[in-house]
Amino acid sequence: MQNANLEPELNSLLSKLDEQIAEDSKQTEVLAKRIKKNEALRQAVRGSLGALHPGSDATGYGSKVVMIREAINRLPNPRFNQNDVEAEIGRVNPETELDRNRVRAAIWTLCKKQKVIKLIHKGSNRQPAEFERLPNQANGAKPVPPPRKVAQV
Repeated sequence: MQNANLEPELNSLLSKLDEQIAEDSKQTEVLAKRIKKNEALRQAVRGSLGALHPGSDATGYGSKVVMIREAINRLPNPRFNQNDVEAEIGRVNPETELDRNRVRAAIWTLCKKQKVIKLIHKGSNRQPAEFERLPNQANGAKPVPPPRKVAQV
């Protein structure tokens, strides 16, 4: 006898759940479309930022490397380590998200490939690597190579 009284309530609950699920799926579709539009807008804004900083493409590396190079140029001491660079970036632009591994890789790139800085002391688990700006650097320009020795015949 209780099953007879319970059945209309269960049917009512079932129809309410169906309506709620349908409404939620509509909201999900609207939110998915909004996310897609916002992602396209975000890419356009990032592209505009790249146009505002034309020097970021001159090296063939991303804007993070340029930002790190600028931070190195702003450091007061010619000798520095990764912590100094990160502190300078945080001081100038506190909302910047930094990934220590990417900063380390960018500093290493500036040292090995672009020859903007030189390695003074290789790091270990206890101490970070120590670098030094090259003395003939002017606004991040590549260093002038030493003159070649010509063999005397």
